[in-house]
Amino acid sequence: RKISYEAAVLLLKEVKGKPGEIIFHLKMLHGLRIREALGWTWENVDLEKNTITVNQQLQDISMKLRKGTRFETDSYQIKTIPKTVRSERNVPLQPPTKKMLLRTAVAERNGYVFKGQDGQSVTYGNFRKRHFYPVIRALDLKLKTHDLRTFFGSWHLGVNRTDLMTVSKWMGHRDPRVTLSTYAKVIEELEMKHQDAIGNALAPIAD
Repeated sequence: RKISYEAAVLLLKEVKGKPGEIIFHLKMLHGLRIREALGWTWENVDLEKNTITVNQQLQDISMKLRKGTRFETDSYQIKTIPKTVRSERNVPLQPPTKKMLLRTAVAERNGYVFKGQDGQSVTYGNFRKRHFYPVIRALDLKLKTHDLRTFFGSWHLGVNRTDLMTVSKWMGHRDPRVTLSTYAKVIEELEMKHQDAIGNALAPIAD
């Protein structure tokens, strides 16, 4: 589902000051996958160089593997490397996100940036139930968590006209062809919008 600019603004306003705000920022303003965002730690942010590093994600251990062990009744997660080699990347830290991070006391800048009351990571299911669904219901939106990341790509390609290679790199796609395929409609709309651009620009000279 495509998130409009207006809806994106409303989402960021709705989550402002709430515990899950950072996850919305990481997905909408930085293009992280949900498990990359949930596994993001303070050591992966450089507040001086204004960059964030994506080099790990949280992976749930299935009930099938946990059955019969001491983890059977827990929501157990482990850190793993990102989805592909290109998923390990640096992304520019956006000013609103930096401002939000700076509100955290220096002594508390350790471990997961988004964490539970016990200081441990938050599961995907927990995030959706307690932080994502309440927000989209309050705004009467029908969205999935992945739509937040898709907004990042759509905005850069369709509104800001960021070049495809850069968007692909920031999103951690394994190949620019994945970006082309994922945002085919956005790119097609851009082509139609600019198909006569060079002719119109040079028309006075040609005449």
